[in-house]
Amino acid sequence: MRNSASASSSFATRLLSPTASTKLVSARRSPERARYYYWTAPAHLRGLTPELVRTLERAGCYALLIGIESGSDRILKIMGKGITVDQIRAQVSLIKENSDILALGLFILGHPDEEERDIKATIKLATELPLDLAGFSNYIPLPGSRSHVILRYKGFLDDLDTDKLFNYDYPFTHPRIDQATLKKYMSRAYRRFYLRPKVILRLMRNINSFNQVKTILRRVASVFLG
Repeated sequence: MRNSASASSSFATRLLSPTASTKLVSARRSPERARYYYWTAPAHLRGLTPELVRTLERAGCYALLIGIESGSDRILKIMGKGITVDQIRAQVSLIKENSDILALGLFILGHPDEEERDIKATIKLATELPLDLAGFSNYIPLPGSRSHVILRYKGFLDDLDTDKLFNYDYPFTHPRIDQATLKKYMSRAYRRFYLRPKVILRLMRNINSFNQVKTILRRVASVFLG
């Protein structure tokens, strides 16, 4: 996004274990090189081509972190993403059809121009895309950004708590949706995405250690229990 940043989607990113994906990498590279050269990368969907995706995988990329942000064409336009929902669907499918690279979709809930229907569309898109993992973050009006200036002028940042800019609490008063409702949608987003049989089975297959189990349980507790 141009005018804001989201909280780190640690629930999803901490589930990305290189050792869980070593087989995907070593299938296309020597085991010796795969052992040391697997990596992840952020990706903008507009620039991806089948050839590029295959090249990334051969080079050791085992996961792409995709800033999808919203499932609403209206909000995507306001954000300046330069991509539509239909294009997002096509490009995520392109990744999965041309490689075994894991696709981690990153979404933002609570953009100041969002209505509840936009948030519902985002959650729906997340569950319909062929994503391996998903992270949902609250919208953050970073000081100095255009959105921060506009929201401050309109009086929506009078209660801004800068200590909460990078966690799962909403640090400001949303113009249309109260904080309790936003938190409800955040929890719903994680439940709808992760509490599906195919996702649960995928996570179980990728568990390689007891420490990873503890990490998953801690993250689940923090998201679902508050």
